[in-house]
Amino acid sequence: MNLNTKEIGKTLIWLDEVDSTNTYLKDRCLTLPHGTAVFTDRQTSGKGRRGHQWSGDSQLQHPGASLAVSILLRDAAVADMGILPLLCALAVRRGIGAYTGQDIGIKWPNDMICQGKKLCGILCESRITAHQGQGDALCAICGIGVNLSQSGKDFARLQLPHAISLQMATGKRYTPEEICAAILEGFEQVYTDYRTGGFSALLPEYRQGCVTLGKTVRVIWDQQEKEGVVLDINPQGELLCSIDHKVQVIRSGEASVRGLYGYL
Repeated sequence: MNLNTKEIGKTLIWLDEVDSTNTYLKDRCLTLPHGTAVFTDRQTSGKGRRGHQWSGDSQLQHPGASLAVSILLRDAAVADMGILPLLCALAVRRGIGAYTGQDIGIKWPNDMICQGKKLCGILCESRITAHQGQGDALCAICGIGVNLSQSGKDFARLQLPHAISLQMATGKRYTPEEICAAILEGFEQVYTDYRTGGFSALLPEYRQGCVTLGKTVRVIWDQQEKEGVVLDINPQGELLCSIDHKVQVIRSGEASVRGLYGYL
């Protein structure tokens, strides 16, 4: 793999098959170095946000149909966890967008959109474990799943009408290795920018890429559903919505935001 990074992915693990790349890193987070990345084109028990399943290639049965990659961060703090999914979204937008020439948008907080359909999902998790008498240590794991070469018929069979693959979008077949490298390089750039200037320094770029801004959406939380208009993203990465003539702050993980017209 042609990878140009200093830390992220310098320890790089390919797995022919794994239940979940996130779980693989969580189970080994104290023995692997910061920046370790693990990737596969066959993930059998992947997870998405809010308990959804993301099993990648397990139902499609052909190699290279999808990519699952997870990155281990040993220097993250609890305060970073809410913003990491948005950083991953920017990393995918930068990395895959630059590599393929596609305009990759972000459906807040971290679904990646290409030509109006979902190309990529992101799930960030953490594990707190005792660390050889030095107190608790936080390990953050950033998981990214990308549709590479599935067809429209594949998604129709799986009842995923709002999904798209890179091959469908570009007419070109990409390997897991090259897209993994693009993501890791994009992530290192974004994470370095975040460590230097915080999310405020990245907020204009996130706003520019966020396809949710200005849209009328349904917000679902506490088993209640409200309709509102998305106004902005604040420096904490939270969504500001006009609901019932009031500005409401929507935090990722606390509510689900769904478009009224199609997937967006």
